[in-house]
Amino acid sequence: MLVDHRRDVKAPPAVPDIDWAVSRECQSIRRQHTEAIVIDGIRLSPEAILETLEKMDAACDGPAFERRRDERVPYRRLGLLLHTFHPDVTLIVPSRDVSLSGFSFLYRNLLYPGTNCVAELIAPNGQTVRIRGKVVRCRHVRGIVHEVGVRFDRRLDEV
Repeated sequence: MLVDHRRDVKAPPAVPDIDWAVSRECQSIRRQHTEAIVIDGIRLSPEAILETLEKMDAACDGPAFERRRDERVPYRRLGLLLHTFHPDVTLIVPSRDVSLSGFSFLYRNLLYPGTNCVAELIAPNGQTVRIRGKVVRCRHVRGIVHEVGVRFDRRLDEV
């Protein structure tokens, strides 16, 4: 589904534990890039997204997850902006978690490992951080839902 990027987006009703506000930066980018293709990255209700993320978090246990270099923390945003190259599109996706070296999000299709991208993360102080990265994994979760992992080109503490 293509999103009309020339109109302001109205935020859905508030649901606990998720930041539903589509950032002003997102709206500004849509106005500045009238030729850009902006795609709604997933076609699920907010409740279904939250349920999927909670099930995925509950399943994360065991030695494979203990070997990670950087601790992951939940990072729940529905309106995360992600610009991919090849194809050259801007996606609005729900995020799952973030670490100093990368983050993950849900998407409705396969994104190939090696795909370069730029993500716009919102820091705890409210400022937008644009950071380049590369898709390093994409796995099927259920139905049309895929979890995509991105490794940052530079660590977040170096930005």
